[in-house]
Amino acid sequence: MEISCTECGKQHNIPDTAIDNKKIFFYCNSCGHKIIVDNRKNFVKQQSSRKDIPVIGDILSGIPLAFNFNSILISSIYAILFIMTSLLCSITVFRSSSFVANHPRAVIIIFITIALVFYYLYILVLYFISKISYFKMLNPGYKRLDWKFINFDIAEDSLVLFIIYIFSMTVFTILILPVVYLSKGGIIYTGIMFTLFYGLFFVSLFSLSFMNFIPAIVASKSQFVIESISEIIEFFKKEFLNIPVYIIIVKILTSLVYGIVTLFLTIPLLMTSGILFILMHSKSKTALFEFFTRIYDRIIGKSPDQITTVSADVTLGTILIIIFLMVFCVLIWALFVTISQTLYTKAVFIMQKNPEHSINRTVYLVILIVLTVLIYISSSKIYALYELLSSEMFNDFISEFM
Repeated sequence: MEISCTECGKQHNIPDTAIDNKKIFFYCNSCGHKIIVDNRKNFVKQQSSRKDIPVIGDILSGIPLAFNFNSILISSIYAILFIMTSLLCSITVFRSSSFVANHPRAVIIIFITIALVFYYLYILVLYFISKISYFKMLNPGYKRLDWKFINFDIAEDSLVLFIIYIFSMTVFTILILPVVYLSKGGIIYTGIMFTLFYGLFFVSLFSLSFMNFIPAIVASKSQFVIESISEIIEFFKKEFLNIPVYIIIVKILTSLVYGIVTLFLTIPLLMTSGILFILMHSKSKTALFEFFTRIYDRIIGKSPDQITTVSADVTLGTILIIIFLMVFCVLIWALFVTISQTLYTKAVFIMQKNPEHSINRTVYLVILIVLTVLIYISSSKIYALYELLSSEMFNDFISEFM
């Protein structure tokens, strides 16, 4: 197959077997431009076979996609790493209180760095969930994931997410620090840099506000860094009216699923824990409290002779309970994150396939009018209640009963 470079036009001869039902990329020998070739027959067939234009009601089909082993596993691994790192940092702070007191700036820098790393990892978790969701939506007949498809754009996409979420926040923090240390000159510095401060702060606030949408947009297409950033801007320009509605819909659906999961998983757990604790022997209850007291004493750094000894069977039994509870909480959290991000991904998919018209404009206008009326009525009622509570007649009435 002859493939032309879109930049310089040079022809490249690629064997048919190398691109048969595959998605590949290579660099032009003449100009170094990255050329992407997508020749996946099944993928293209699934992508183009859908005749119906998706609308907002199709977001319900995103709920079954959320119950995906790979997405939950990725979220669970992140949660375990976060918990272990948090415990390690907490123990280090308790045991090194003198170092923390003597080097507060170093401790702050270390904690900010760790927080940024985990913040970026969380964004990548959302990205991978979106990537997996897109593969499931475009290839419903595939039971196994194509990890080549999932990881195809990881280099460019991870850089885009780093620029949006980490680079802008880091640059803003570095540039704003002189304002703290400069005295009167800080006003001049602020006046010169104010526009740049505003831009960086806006990007940081924007990325935080749409934390779920941006990774889904980046994961939706195979693009270079500049193209992905332009795609994000164009998406929000087109869909800025629809995005709030989708956010409300996703929040309602996730709350509904959270409630069902809590009903069928958390309540039996609480009942089991309560029944076992009630039936437990009094000596077992005492030993359980002694175990947690021992853990606390070790964390705060008490000497070994001051720590209560606990038998091996009590330690083993309590550790097994703690491990089960930790795994349970991690899986529940991972499921919630996966459900939420999958629904946001489905929302982005609908809006991209049906730009600006995925929500009926008449219904949208009616909803806006109803909300405006409700807000006006609520505000007037609240103001009337405020006037009543602040009136002298109400105060005199209250004073008679005091």
